Amino acid sequence: MARRSWHLLILWFLVAGSGICSASAFADRVTVSAERVGRVFYPGEPIRLYVTATHSRQQASYVISDYAGRTWQQGAMTIGGGTPVTLRISYPFPVGWYRFRLLIGPEVVDDAFCVIPLPCENSRGDDGLFNLQLTSTDERQYAAAAQLGIRCFRTDVPWPPIEPARGTFQLESFREQIRLCQKYGIQLMATLGYTPPWVGVGPVDGPDDWIKVSPFVW
Repeated sequence: MARRSWHLLILWFLVAGSGICSASAFADRVTVSAERVGRVFYPGEPIRLYVTATHSRQQASYVISDYAGRTWQQGAMTIGGGTPVTLRISYPFPVGWYRFRLLIGPEVVDDAFCVIPLPCENSRGDDGLFNLQLTSTDERQYAAAAQLGIRCFRTDVPWPPIEPARGTFQLESFREQIRLCQKYGIQLMATLGYTPPWVGVGPVDGPDDWIKVSPFVW
């Protein structure tokens, strides 16, 4: 009897394991995207999610709930065939995080979106959800940061490359950072640092050769 029980237990694990694998593989065939970077929206603007599934077309239901688990919206849609299906969410969602749960038969696909405050919509100071250190001139990073709720960048302004020789200034990169921050409504907190060799005195010794030749310790 005990031997039969062990056989049944092993069989149960095999079936359960295959179910888990199939669910994972199924979830890999469903993607959720949006026009907004990171699926982040502002209050009052249309929320559109695009659901793409590579399996055969079939009916699916969805539930949208908030962080506390309260249901805000639910409905049904037909997905599959590799064609993106647009889900228009018309309910005026307040600021917050929302789970988008897609139910396809017994399978569950979880995703999320959020609604963040408009820039400078109040007078309490910095409206950013969080701030970031960034030293870059890649405009894509500024656009994504602004959409994700970042309202302030801290950036390094290293003296050596800005004034490599006394009276010779190279400010193109820093000016481009300023331009991009102005374009995307981001405050820039610049931190001047390091010392160029022409004005510094190198250390006489150090734990390794790197310390001896590094201008930022002069």
